[in-house]
Amino acid sequence: MAFAETLVCVFNATFGNVFLYHFPRSFLAHTSICRLGAVIQRTSVQFSVSSAVSFTIDRCIAICCQKLKTKYCTKRNAEFIISTVCAFSFLTHVPAYFQYESLYVVDGVQWGCRTITQYYSSPAWQTYRWLSNSLVAYVPLPLMLLLNYLTARHILMVSKARRALKRHGCGEVRDLEMTNRRTSIVLLFAISGTFIALWPPAMIIGFFLPNSSQSLPTTTGSHCSWEIESQFC
Repeated sequence: MAFAETLVCVFNATFGNVFLYHFPRSFLAHTSICRLGAVIQRTSVQFSVSSAVSFTIDRCIAICCQKLKTKYCTKRNAEFIISTVCAFSFLTHVPAYFQYESLYVVDGVQWGCRTITQYYSSPAWQTYRWLSNSLVAYVPLPLMLLLNYLTARHILMVSKARRALKRHGCGEVRDLEMTNRRTSIVLLFAISGTFIALWPPAMIIGFFLPNSSQSLPTTTGSHCSWEIESQFC
C-alpha cells in the first residue's frame, strides 16, 4: 500500500501538477508522453484504491473467518493478490491512452493532449467511463463500508464474550489475541477512514459535473498546450 501511495504522489502530484505547470516546453508536452502519463496516473490511482480494498478484505478474513484464515493468509496468496491487483489496475486503464489526441502539430511533431470528441458521444467510451468510475470509487466505497461494519461487529461480539468469561473466573490473564485484533482494527479504520473521507467529494463532483476538466495554461509561442481531465470524467 505504501508503494501504491508513493506512485500516486510521484505521477499524479509531481508529474501531473508540478512538471506540467512549470516545464511547459519539456518533452512531457509531447502527445505520446502526455497520453502515456494519463494511463500511468489512472493506473496509480486504481492501484492505490485496489490495495486499500485488498487490505480491508484481508483484515476482514483474518479477524472474522478463522477457518479460512489459515488457507488464505499465506505468502503465496499475498504475492498472487498483489500481482493480480497490479495487472488489473494497468489493464483496466489502457484505453485511456486512446482517449486523447494531439492539440497541435508543429514541424511534424505532435504536442499536447485533448480529449477526442467521440469520448463524450460514443457508447463504447461512455461504458468505459462508467466502468472506470465504478472501479475507482462507486464499488470500493460501499464494499469497504460493508467489510468494516462486519469486522467491527465481529470484534465487538468476541470482546463481549471474552469479558463475560473473565467475569466467571477466568482470571486477569492478558488477552494477546484481543490486543492484536485491536491493533489491526485501528490500522484498518485509519486506512479505510482516510479513503472514505477523501473520495466522496470527488464522487459528488464527478456525478454532477461528468464532463468537467481542468485546462492548463497555453503557451502559444511554443504551441505547448494540453488538457488534463479529472479522474471522474
